[in-house]
Amino acid sequence: TDCNLRGRLFGASCPVAVLSSFLTPERLPYQEAVQRDFRPAQVGDSFGPTWWTCWFRVELTIPEAWVGQEVHLCWESDGEGLVWRDGEPVQGLTKEGEKTSYVLTDRLGERDPRSLTLYVEVACNGLLGAGKGSMIAAPDLEKMFQLSRAELAVFHRDVHMLLVDLELLLGIAKGLGKDNQRSFQALYTANQMVNVCDPAQPETFPVAQALASRFFGQHGGESQHTIHATGHCHIDTGRTAAGWAGWGSRSALEDLDVP
Repeated sequence: TDCNLRGRLFGASCPVAVLSSFLTPERLPYQEAVQRDFRPAQVGDSFGPTWWTCWFRVELTIPEAWVGQEVHLCWESDGEGLVWRDGEPVQGLTKEGEKTSYVLTDRLGERDPRSLTLYVEVACNGLLGAGKGSMIAAPDLEKMFQLSRAELAVFHRDVHMLLVDLELLLGIAKGLGKDNQRSFQALYTANQMVNVCDPAQPETFPVAQALASRFFGQHGGESQHTIHATGHCHIDTGRTAAGWAGWGSRSALEDLDVP
């Protein structure tokens, strides 16, 4: 609901202009897929079964009134999605991983195009395979998938930043435990932010953000540690993935980018 910060993460919205799709049991390269025969589609449609791929053509028209705003494509469907823009893969989408929007522009300019076409390639499997009832069960070969959301929306970056700050503070408080002084300070800061922030009044956000910045800007003295973090991507081998997650061998090789 719009009575809290998370409910105000997105503002004005509108449906996509035109939506069409086609189904295939194959994993097609982009250049071949976009030449196929797309038929009209709509939110609520089902597609599948397991291991098939559904390609969506998404034609967008951004409202003129959104100039100066950050605009996202909001997309929620079962399966694993991949957004293609100008012939390039740009971002994954999955409800299971809570990645359900793609940034069309971080600030819509006066001269930016208002109309564009994206493609969303949706693999008919779950984030961790297609096991029937559990991750390690045999795949459910008759399972169908559904598109539940496809729209444009204004994204409120200031709300997102506040949510991240609050989640970090609460994570610190829980992780360090109630008897830790830094944990108490984190919880106290989060409580102060809640007291000064009114979700219905964006002008109160900078005050709350300043409280978080003051907490995160504190240092532990000259002897404090310097920490470097490096991310990585965990990919199972085709045989392992096919075994424990219920992947078909073709799908496992696709995840490994093997032709």
